Amino acid sequence: MRNIKLTISYDGTNYFGWQIQPQFKTVQQTIEKTLSLILQEKIRISGASRTDAKVHAKHQIANFHTNKEFTCSKLLMSLNKLLPLDIRILKVENVCNDFHSQKNAVSKTYRYYIYNAPVSSPFYRNYSWHIPYYMDINLLNTESAYLIGKKNFFSFTGQKASSKTFERIIYEAYWCKKEEFLVFTVTGNGFLKNMVRKIVGSLTAICNKNEEKHFIQYLLSVKDRQEGKYCAPPQGLYLENIKY
Repeated sequence: MRNIKLTISYDGTNYFGWQIQPQFKTVQQTIEKTLSLILQEKIRISGASRTDAKVHAKHQIANFHTNKEFTCSKLLMSLNKLLPLDIRILKVENVCNDFHSQKNAVSKTYRYYIYNAPVSSPFYRNYSWHIPYYMDINLLNTESAYLIGKKNFFSFTGQKASSKTFERIIYEAYWCKKEEFLVFTVTGNGFLKNMVRKIVGSLTAICNKNEEKHFIQYLLSVKDRQEGKYCAPPQGLYLENIKY
């Protein structure tokens, strides 16, 4: 039995997220269907991260098992020939049988892009969140620093989020400015459903004066998802990288 690792990049605009869902087009479903067609057997892939609808990925990782004989280079070529252009397979590799894309992940990095200009851009509307008012990057970085460490992020989860534990370790969380964009980078050992979008939404609520300073500290201490009511839209979020 072979274990095949895929490195995947996709534009999530036209998909209802990564994970297979009945009656909705998803990235996982699209790749599985194409793999099954090429290999002439039912293929199920395991993804490292279950990105939401309209969320993008620069380096998503997935793996699947098969007994079929093929070269990785030929499978790479066949996949990219048949898949829609908004999904690209960057790499196909043979890996050890006990490799699991999700369970073996050491850390994940997400980036969120805010287009911070008076007028929105028609070119970035599907790839960033337009915010026209002034955003204090120093304030954003000061508040983001409270996220670092092992914390309970229950306040930053959606209503349908479920997990055995809501504790996660955040290794870095910072903002930088790139021309008209403000970019938030966050790396952790794992993320809860809607967690990054809830963090970004809460931070922007401080900038626009809807909430006071230290709102992040408050949410971390109160552990109440009803208080964490702000959620950034999905199109500005990218799964940037996964380390093993």
